[in-house]
Amino acid sequence: MNTDQKMAQYINLIYFIPTSIISIIIFAKQKLIDFRLAITISLFGICGSIVGAMISLHINTNILRKIFAVFLMAIAIYEIISWYKKYAKKA
Repeated sequence: MNTDQKMAQYINLIYFIPTSIISIIIFAKQKLIDFRLAITISLFGICGSIVGAMISLHINTNILRKIFAVFLMAIAIYEIISWYKKYAKKA
């Protein structure tokens, strides 16, 4: 795909918003949401999103792509280590 990195991120956000709203409705009906904690986390998330968006406007697309790749690799490594620790104890 020849989609610009920033456009791909915008598309991802557009998809994320309605799916998250539906998830909130479903979990709220099941009373599985601590709204006080959710609001606190949301406020920090909104502030972080605004700062991140402002920074991304001033970063070259290639550099932004590399930063995103490093971020994804760090998450993958963390998940693999977490999975290993969880299942290595059972063996």
